[in-house]
Amino acid sequence: MKNSYLIYLENEVDFNEFQKITEHFKNNKIVICTTNFKLFFKLNKKFENAYFFYPSLNIISNNIFFLYLNFFFLKIINQYLYSKTLNVFINKILVYFFKKFKLKTTNFISKFKFNYFYTYTDRSMTGVPQLLLEISKEFNIKSSIPQSAYLRIRKNLIHYRKDNFIFSNFLSKKIDNFFISHDNIKICFLTKNLLFIFYNLNILKGNPWINGGSNMVDLVCVDGIFSKNRLINYNIKSENIFISGSSQFKSIKNNNNFDKEKFKLNQARKNLNIFYPIPQYYEHGFCDLNQQKEIISNSLDILSSYGNVFFSYHPKAIRKNYDFLTKNNLKLIEVRGIENKLDNIDLFVCYHSALTRLALVSKIPLIILNLFKEGYESDYPKNSCFFCNDLNVLSNTLKKINLDDLKYDEAQYNLNFTLPF
Repeated sequence: MKNSYLIYLENEVDFNEFQKITEHFKNNKIVICTTNFKLFFKLNKKFENAYFFYPSLNIISNNIFFLYLNFFFLKIINQYLYSKTLNVFINKILVYFFKKFKLKTTNFISKFKFNYFYTYTDRSMTGVPQLLLEISKEFNIKSSIPQSAYLRIRKNLIHYRKDNFIFSNFLSKKIDNFFISHDNIKICFLTKNLLFIFYNLNILKGNPWINGGSNMVDLVCVDGIFSKNRLINYNIKSENIFISGSSQFKSIKNNNNFDKEKFKLNQARKNLNIFYPIPQYYEHGFCDLNQQKEIISNSLDILSSYGNVFFSYHPKAIRKNYDFLTKNNLKLIEVRGIENKLDNIDLFVCYHSALTRLALVSKIPLIILNLFKEGYESDYPKNSCFFCNDLNVLSNTLKKINLDDLKYDEAQYNLNFTLPF
């Protein structure tokens, strides 16, 4: 008997993750929805049942022409929801549309008779996955968050929300989980407009600072025991956590053994093969492009004195911004299929990203460049990698790498990837 799945994809990152697991849904019925206008057109070409959801205009549609006609209004509304200006009158109108949208969504779900619902987030700025999760409960539809690259926690999210400062003591006391104290002010997870709307819709639930913390999802998927324990520490119940493994590691062998003697020899000869993924500090708003180029150039100067440097572009990077890399004696490794190109790599040196997990599961020594003090240390098992907070000490870190200091017991992942339903 075929199952019927509803899939919510919020952005290109979700889409890339979903493409890795499409085989799981083979021979079953899937309906994919998104609130991302550009992503919808991509989905519409690839999947038979793709729908665009936009609650503030009460839209559920798979009609491309209709969406083109409404594009102007979509853009204006979207800019307003993320603006710093609070307009209670307009928000009340939008609350009305959201409520109408909930009724339309309920009819949509009833029509397709879904068995299961997968969403990569339960803390969206659109409110759509929260509404879908609430409605799924009413229809006894099982829900899950698939394992994604990593789950950001409080410290990592503050940087993007410094303008979301508190404007209502009443709300901050009533929904305290949505606020966090930082630099003597309270920062909200949501913008002021979205906070007002979601409060009136009664979808401000749980802890939004951790993905899966809404208490609305049946199962949150993680890659291994460390990630599970991390969620438990954020008050997510053990029975609501499913160790699925990671789709990123499907082709990695269980019996992978890193050659320590080869590493020590190459380290002594300064002939290490070093993998250096280009960081995304500029793209994430930590610095301007020139500062990022300076960070990359300084890093490469240090790393190249210890051996051969291999680099990769982030999938979302604008490559022409980094054309200076091709002029150096560097070798490019494309990220797609990278897990099959690690045999000759002795060392990973990179910022916090999904690729750090790849180093851990492959037991390749890892140095994480924590140059902007992003607070990612708690994302990694103790003694599983090295942290470098300043490029001035990177050379010294490279010299002093001792493989005997590394412990991978907690860092191991389930390599037999599966989904809960």
